[in-house]
Amino acid sequence: MSIFSSRIREIGIISTVVIIVFSLASLLYVQDITINDIKNNLLLQQTQRQVASTRDISLHIGSDLNLILGMLDGLANSIYMQQGNLYGNNATKLMEEKYIQFDSVIKSLFVLDKDNIVTISLSPAGSEGAMVGADYSLRDWVVNSRQALKPIFSSDFERQGIFMIYMSYPIISRHTGQYIGTIEPLYLQNLSLRTMEMLST
Repeated sequence: MSIFSSRIREIGIISTVVIIVFSLASLLYVQDITINDIKNNLLLQQTQRQVASTRDISLHIGSDLNLILGMLDGLANSIYMQQGNLYGNNATKLMEEKYIQFDSVIKSLFVLDKDNIVTISLSPAGSEGAMVGADYSLRDWVVNSRQALKPIFSSDFERQGIFMIYMSYPIISRHTGQYIGTIEPLYLQNLSLRTMEMLST
């Protein structure tokens, strides 16, 4: 009888150990699945937020650029620019008005004559801007804009955490089709270069 009781006790202990081990294994398995599900959900939510944020930034930048291109088109087709008056007070005054209107999105605004020499330059006091008389003939976006006779954007760059890009908008005579000069704004957006790289991927 004692042998039988001992055997039953052994079976009971083994059964209890098996149940405990199985329960722990099941718990760990379920926990692992739960953790993976949580990680996947968090990753999906983060990806969705990133996509939404990137889309919003893209729309904002696109809206800014469209506004600036509209402003540049108006300047390039103004009577002063069309007459080739790239040095006079009237052209300067018109440029100043537009610069003040768009100074929240452009850092500088300047005009180049047909020889790519700066004739009008507007920028915040104390900042680096285009110097009147400076030669921009070696700037790729200036050369490309003159050759293509259409707006050209420079490569993007970052300065002190601010994303910047030059735009080159040719002034073309509506009567003769001849190249007169170029209007150059420096577009700025308070985005890091890393953000811009994410937008381009």
